[in-house]
Amino acid sequence: MNRFVVLGIGTLLLLFAGCAKPPAGNVERRFEMPDNLGTFVILLDSNLIQVDRGIRHSDYKCGDQLYQLHSMRSWPDSFPPPLTGLDVTKDSMFVFAWAADFYSPSLCDSAQTNHEWLTNVLRMRHMEYPNCVPVDTGIVMVNGTPWAIIHTSDSISVHNDAFSCYTRRNGRAVQFSWRRIAQSEARFDFGAYVRPQMATARFE
Repeated sequence: MNRFVVLGIGTLLLLFAGCAKPPAGNVERRFEMPDNLGTFVILLDSNLIQVDRGIRHSDYKCGDQLYQLHSMRSWPDSFPPPLTGLDVTKDSMFVFAWAADFYSPSLCDSAQTNHEWLTNVLRMRHMEYPNCVPVDTGIVMVNGTPWAIIHTSDSISVHNDAFSCYTRRNGRAVQFSWRRIAQSEARFDFGAYVRPQMATARFE
């Protein structure tokens, strides 16, 4: 066989093999809103895989939420190992969580506005942790949707980094967050890790 033909076939095989490799970096994740109200879409770290989903029941009916949890598949060197005695698949030292109100505003009151949520959560966190000063808070526009954000970092008991986002859609609360808990201080920029993923969030 002509060596140029062989080289051509070899090149094609390499290209196909490259396409077949597992994706690196971020991958699209889709979260279906209750009552067929659309889909929340975000590009997440490909190492974050779904570990749980369902309805999170509250102590009162209107507090019930549809939720999904994504946790680390494996632990890169940049992430300190989890605390001893915790089940990583459930408690997760590094988790992405998404939730939306399960019940319609026709059955329950409409969710808080972004400003109300921001004010209430900051007040509650200050009461629980008076010395904890948020890294960043505010209202940001992401792909046409205004989100309230709170980025916190503290080490009162263990190192705890969290980035929470909230909005109201069709009268329902929609929230998502990244959280890291570990014995040691983060050896990477938590905000720089989270924000590029947050910037891809959108509703369809």
